[in-house]
Order: sequence, then C-alpha cells, then structure tokens
Amino acid sequence: MARLCFCFFSLGLVGKDLAWDPDAVLERAGQNRFEISQALDRIPASQRAGLRFLLTHMPESDLQSLSSGFLLENVDYAYRAWKESPWKSQVSEQLFFNQILPYASINERRDAWRRSFYERLKRWFAAWTRRGLRLLG
Repeated sequence: MARLCFCFFSLGLVGKDLAWDPDAVLERAGQNRFEISQALDRIPASQRAGLRFLLTHMPESDLQSLSSGFLLENVDYAYRAWKESPWKSQVSEQLFFNQILPYASINERRDAWRRSFYERLKRWFAAWTRRGLRLLG
C-alpha cells in the first residue's frame, strides 16, 4: 500500500488538500518520532507547508527512517531552487509540492542529492543566462 501511495505522490496525483494530522504522522513514524518532531520544530514557517505535505504523503518506511537533517536540507534546497528560478511565477504551489519537492521517486535510494545539484546547476544556469544575455546584446 505504501508503494502505491508513493507512486501516486511521485506522479503528482495527490493534492495538497489532504488534511494535516500531526498525531497520525507521529504515530506512523514509530521509533523515528523524535526525528520527525525535530524537523517540524526546526522548519522555517515559510517552508512548513512543504514539510507537512511530504510527511503526510511519504511512505511509512521513509517516515520511520529519514533523519530531521535529511528532511530539512531537502525542503530548504527545494524551496531555494523554486524561489530563485525565473519561472517561479509559472509554477503553482501544488505543482511545486508534487513535482519539485519530493526527494525521491518510488524505488530510488534516499540520497542527500539536492544540495549538490543546487550548487552545481545554479552556477551552470547563471553562466548560461549571462551568456544568453550577451548574445541578445
């Protein structure tokens, strides 16, 4: 069932209007409850909705194993990439939650990849944008 739910999550078939139930999330987290509580306590207010979305929709196995550091870093860099992109106004919050925010898809390993991608691609994108602006003159 968890794989099926995550499949829907990864494909963007789940909306953000599923009710936030912190007690249910913490119950599902089992022995990882402390890590999830830490993430909830430390998340900036501007990113809280994104973390709640992830916690509501992630597979139980992730809820029971991912660290607060992993979750906080993933959410932070997803928001940075979205907010700094020139096309931010064209990406709705729901599209962001479903397509940009997820840290993995279905059976991918749960790696801390987002910071590295952000830093490498931000430099590349900045250089590409400068080069394009020079060509447009």
